[in-house]
Amino acid sequence: MSRRKELTVEIKKLGNSEDIIELLRSDPMFEGYDFSTLTLKIKADINPVIKDAKRAYEFLTAYMAANPNCIEYFQDEPMVDKKHLARMMCISRTTLDKWIKDELIPVRKSKYVRNIEIYDINDIILHLKAK
Repeated sequence: MSRRKELTVEIKKLGNSEDIIELLRSDPMFEGYDFSTLTLKIKADINPVIKDAKRAYEFLTAYMAANPNCIEYFQDEPMVDKKHLARMMCISRTTLDKWIKDELIPVRKSKYVRNIEIYDINDIILHLKAK
């Protein structure tokens, strides 16, 4: 993953810089520091995306077509773990974890089993197809 862009600005170039400097000078933590060198660093927002959504979609649909009975159900909920889901999409488990963390893959809690995350393959297929 590439690094986020970073913007560095000298505080003196900002409006109200004297107010900021006075506020910091009053804090004992900054005693003995040169405020003429004060800068502000800001990192750019990142918009997480699935770069190979089409590829993951194709692998997942092909896997489901070749193995239509590969998913076990408990009551009406699919019981697919992350390792199996990653294998179905031909991605690493780490990549799947990142996509889930970034909310790029839909996850929901089980109605029947506490602390279990449910991965509905049909929801995931629709989600990847829309990307």
